[in-house]
Amino acid sequence: MPKYKFPRDDLTSFLAKDPLLAKDLPLLKALRRLAAAAGKTSTDADAVYYQIQIELGGLRNRILRESKLRGRVERSSDEQPARAAEEKEKLLQHRPWHIIARLVRAKRYQLGIGRRRRSSEQKALERSLKELKLDENDPDTKLGPGDLTPVETRAVQLVRGGKVNARKNPIEVQAVAIAAAIEADFSRKRKGGRPAARRHNIVFDETSFQYQLRLTRTEVIEAVLSTIEDLAGPANSSAPNSAMIASAVAVVKAAGVEPRPMPKRIKAAGVTQKTFDANSCASIVWKVQRRRTKRKILK
Repeated sequence: MPKYKFPRDDLTSFLAKDPLLAKDLPLLKALRRLAAAAGKTSTDADAVYYQIQIELGGLRNRILRESKLRGRVERSSDEQPARAAEEKEKLLQHRPWHIIARLVRAKRYQLGIGRRRRSSEQKALERSLKELKLDENDPDTKLGPGDLTPVETRAVQLVRGGKVNARKNPIEVQAVAIAAAIEADFSRKRKGGRPAARRHNIVFDETSFQYQLRLTRTEVIEAVLSTIEDLAGPANSSAPNSAMIASAVAVVKAAGVEPRPMPKRIKAAGVTQKTFDANSCASIVWKVQRRRTKRKILK
């Protein structure tokens, strides 16, 4: 656990004295319950509380900095060719061989090809990482074409730009299905409809001379999830009734995340605003964990 200089008084009484910090009391109680379930002390929970405040502050500063740079920097015409070459290198077929092999193995498990049962995307990604281990210094020493099945080897060739054979055999049919599913996940086609609005509502407060930033629930959970998981330890669970999800809900409420405004036509139809509960939080946590596993594969 990180070391901090705590106030002389108990942290609960310290937060209760300040009206601005009193809203964090439910968060502190949830963290202490999570620490007790994991067999840790209240001091560990207090340290995690401070770490969460640091991570949320860093998240706000990063978003503000990126927004300012986005509004200030304009790309010149001579940068366009270099940018096009950079985007081309990021395409799926230009990624290293071992990364595509991991994606193919995970997608085969997810589709249930060569297996009796299908696997969820999260379990398929985790199993692919566990089975196709790499050496950080020399990836080719631990993973090669011989570690893949014939279907996976053919699917890797197709993802990397190989042509589909005219005469289909069972291996070719299954490899084409895997390659098509992977390319669909990484498709860069733009969806139709109106362009997306700005992600963040940033307003400059003239009284406090500070930027007021509205964060989203996903951003808050993604910023603090690793810290909460470290505190949970063996009690780490993404079930809606778990202590870890209760702590994540408390973080979102303490961060003052406001619900997204409903469209006028939906509001006129009499649809009420959904509240943020444990089920909604568990769904976001699961999505964040899935994206984190995907980033590990693509490293």
